[in-house]
Amino acid sequence: MLYAGRKHVSLLRFPQLRDRVIMLDGWSKTYAMTGWRMGYAVWPASLVEHATRLAINCHSCVQRRGPMAAFAL
Repeated sequence: MLYAGRKHVSLLRFPQLRDRVIMLDGWSKTYAMTGWRMGYAVWPASLVEHATRLAINCHSCVQRRGPMAAFAL
């Protein structure tokens, strides 16, 4: 929530924080894709390999239409 006309500023806009911030977001609620559990992450380069290893065990058997719909956005 933002008040008094303030604008949201992502922490990724600050170069001194980029190596310490992980951004997680998704399309599920924004684009009425509830139940599809579609999302994405922005990781510091130093953690990408670790995140990939972790994701291999978590992202299996994803139905085909979800990723295709998300990429079309």
